Amino acid sequence: MIHVTVLTKSDTITMLKVTGHASSAPYGKDLVCAGVSAVVVGGLNALKMQYCRIKNQEGLSEVQIDQFDTHNQQVLAVILVQLQTLVEAYPEFVSIKIKE
Repeated sequence: MIHVTVLTKSDTITMLKVTGHASSAPYGKDLVCAGVSAVVVGGLNALKMQYCRIKNQEGLSEVQIDQFDTHNQQVLAVILVQLQTLVEAYPEFVSIKIKE
């Protein structure tokens, strides 16, 4: 299962972490994993790097926000909406926890 953890503070996203694998199909054919990866990696590529730290490796993507930036918050909000859409379609393979 893919687990998404989002930390917020006063309606500001301070951390987004995606771990695991969907295992909805054999490796290389898993469309749920591909969808999550496309959303997350595409979104991370749109962030302004000077305001955050990113870790991206097999089975883990994480962004830590070091300094508030409106652009980055908008990008993170879009990532979250897209991931929530995947949760609605594939709740047995993707979960999201939002913590204050």
